[in-house]
Amino acid sequence: MAGTFEIYKDKAGEFRFRLKDTNGQVIVTVGGYKTKASAIEGIESVQKNAPGAKIEDLSEVSSANVPPTPPPSGVLPKGTYEPFPPGTSAAELAAGSGMAGTMHGPGWDND
Repeated sequence: MAGTFEIYKDKAGEFRFRLKDTNGQVIVTVGGYKTKASAIEGIESVQKNAPGAKIEDLSEVSSANVPPTPPPSGVLPKGTYEPFPPGTSAAELAAGSGMAGTMHGPGWDND
């Protein structure tokens, strides 16, 4: 008999899943998914990638020699930035982000 995946919501309202063995012991807990569909995709990924997965023992390796975990696709690593294209004006950047508009408040000419 195989283990069981359980999907549940945590106190923050995010979806998590845990894998239990046949004795009901929790083997692993994974979470922080915004949607149930994302949690299900996580389960499917474990099901697909875990059979035959190798074990890497990093317990005796200096943390200086352990490569960092890459960020998710489309996310820049902390401490880096993506420069704006040369010659791009602030107005063009604001228009592209949906933030274009008139500023109001102390110190602005249009008050």
